[in-house]
Amino acid sequence: MTTPNKAFEFYLQGFKEHSHMTRRRNLLAQDMFKAAIQEDRKFARAYGHLAYTRLIAWLNGWDPSPKPPKGLREMADRAVAIDADDYDNLWSQAGVHFYTAKFEPKRATSLKACIGLFDEALAIARSKGNAIEHNLDGLQVDKADAQFFIADSRDAVDQAIRIINGAISRIDDKHPRRFLWSLGWAQYERAFFTERRTDLLQSLEALLSIANPDGAVLKNLIATYAALGWLKAAKRVVGMD
Repeated sequence: MTTPNKAFEFYLQGFKEHSHMTRRRNLLAQDMFKAAIQEDRKFARAYGHLAYTRLIAWLNGWDPSPKPPKGLREMADRAVAIDADDYDNLWSQAGVHFYTAKFEPKRATSLKACIGLFDEALAIARSKGNAIEHNLDGLQVDKADAQFFIADSRDAVDQAIRIINGAISRIDDKHPRRFLWSLGWAQYERAFFTERRTDLLQSLEALLSIANPDGAVLKNLIATYAALGWLKAAKRVVGMD
């Protein structure tokens, strides 16, 4: 299906605004994706990116709702229903389902199902050959995030860390902070299995390498400081000192 030029222009502008990762630019991105949908009701990627942009707003606390925004999963599912052959739609769906799984009636089952959604997205991306390496790395790292989050062994976390480090090794200078949050989060999760401070320190090293961290990164930073027993540092990040 051919997407009208105007709808595609709104979509590209939304994509650009979202990349800035600030509250104001996030809202602008949502408006652009909504405008793209108004122009073309069957523009699958616009639905997927709108859902993911709203998810990011919620994860960062820019949307104060204690639960995921209403209709978030349905919007991501709509993108896939329109075009299941586009890996990007499956990627948006997997991410939205993963970060909202804990609010589903069967949390453990929902989290495990997300691995399958990421696998499906990766399979489409590889078979169609329409994903650039940069995006393929991002998709693999997002799957690694899901893997270490539900991991029941150190080996599973280590496998995720290898995937993340592999993606980091291929980053160009234009994206110096990409995947560092995943690495910091993974090292934090690894500490639960090893009980080693070195893992927490490596988590801290990755997180502190991110310039201008957003709210979600700061939450991980606070947790890592607290796990190390560095409560003054944690309070400074919270703004209590």
